[in-house]
Amino acid sequence: MRFLAVVVLFILVGCRPLENTGQAATGTEGGVRVSLELVGPPAVGPAEVRVYLLGGDNKAVTDATVTVTGTMTHAGMEPIIAQAVPAEGGLYRTEDFAFDMAGDWLLEADVTLPDGGEVTDEQAVTVPGG
Repeated sequence: MRFLAVVVLFILVGCRPLENTGQAATGTEGGVRVSLELVGPPAVGPAEVRVYLLGGDNKAVTDATVTVTGTMTHAGMEPIIAQAVPAEGGLYRTEDFAFDMAGDWLLEADVTLPDGGEVTDEQAVTVPGG
């Protein structure tokens, strides 16, 4: 009986919804700040994801390679992967990213800097059902 109670507790804790603050996530590594932002409210369908890169001197980081990956928080779903293209001064945008279903997602920006260094940032997003 105790085993069953523990299993139910783990299931309930593991299935709780993610917090969606509606704000950009920001991380710093190696003197480069990366900020990941979902433009507009999360919804099933096309979505613009912006990634901002600033060096320690507050100068825009250009010539980086930025990949945005959306992964659902439960197992068995294929991730959504899109390359972000440079827009202007340290801003990179996705052109072909789309959430394919409602639910809890983890957005991750994987950045390869011009010097070969790598920076990653992530943000939890809940896409509401229609």
